[in-house]
Amino acid sequence: MIKHFTLTLKDIRDKGPCADGWKKLTEAVGTDDPAYSLTLLNILDSNGPQDMVWALLCLDNPVALKQTRLFAIFAAEQVLPLFESLFPDDKRPRTALDAARLATNNPVDENVRAAYAAADAAYAAADAAAWAAADAADAAAW
Repeated sequence: MIKHFTLTLKDIRDKGPCADGWKKLTEAVGTDDPAYSLTLLNILDSNGPQDMVWALLCLDNPVALKQTRLFAIFAAEQVLPLFESLFPDDKRPRTALDAARLATNNPVDENVRAAYAAADAAYAAADAAAWAAADAADAAAW
């Protein structure tokens, strides 16, 4: 079942949207009335998927937050094979995604701490990969 979460322009404004996204949204809906109610699909139509996912985080709704986290994990898993094809022995990103899923589905302190630690390790892996790509590009340019 798809849930159509709704929020108001006030909900969005209170979370501090970027100026460009806010302008695009209020122009699309034709108002900046704080009480104006809209769905995430409205935001998807007017601003695109990135702003829609950001708006999902504006909902003070634990179900929406859990769904957002699970969607982020799913999205990362779609590109994980690209990383793993370049760094087949580096399991840090996969470990971080597994830990994030566990912490999302069972948010006890131990799982949350493990997810943060795995995320830090995955960030280090991504940073190393970015520097390796930059070095390769530099070498190719010379």
